Amino acid sequence: MRHAFFALTLLSLPVAAPLAATDPAPTAQAESVESKIEPGTTLGADSAELLSLLRAEQLSGRFREEKTVAGFPKPMISTGTFRFAGSELRWTTESPFASEIRVSPAGIETISGKTRRMLSAKDIPAVGRFARMLADFLSGRLDSVREAFDLTAERTPDGRIAVTALPRAKALGETIREVRIYGHTHVEEVVMTAASGEVSRMHFTDVSDSDSSVSAPGP
Repeated sequence: MRHAFFALTLLSLPVAAPLAATDPAPTAQAESVESKIEPGTTLGADSAELLSLLRAEQLSGRFREEKTVAGFPKPMISTGTFRFAGSELRWTTESPFASEIRVSPAGIETISGKTRRMLSAKDIPAVGRFARMLADFLSGRLDSVREAFDLTAERTPDGRIAVTALPRAKALGETIREVRIYGHTHVEEVVMTAASGEVSRMHFTDVSDSDSSVSAPGP
């Protein structure tokens, strides 16, 4: 799977999941990358307190992704909805093409039209770790993220919490330069800069954490 596991963490979902599904030797590749990741370091008290303010057990809302790609004069834009509860996430792209990705401890399922593909956590252990990490990124529960990234947090002049995630492993650094997360009481924006310089900006709006708006993703 090479870096597809980590690319998904960057929220490049529509591209990375199909690539991982077609990799000829996912398990061996994933384990070679994971073996280079040391346990996360202890956060300072100030950073830990700020990170705790972004935690959420469930959220739903809309997303807009703007991704700069080399050779294209304008950013590639996709929009849709998301919702997660507990450790399950449903990511539904409405534009420019309809598709859906469902993430759970069981694995990652991609749906496009009548085509369904499943990456099983049982068959590919790294998928289970990714699923937990992705849910933690969006929910602000960053314990598993610390396995792969060094995290710092601070307040910005506009009152938002800004989290900087820098890759700990050299292999991951060859794909990701940094991830920045912003929010007041939940994650509102994620900015990923790839090692190549390409930037993905995810903006979350109409976000709700009420029981009436979010339910665990179904079949």
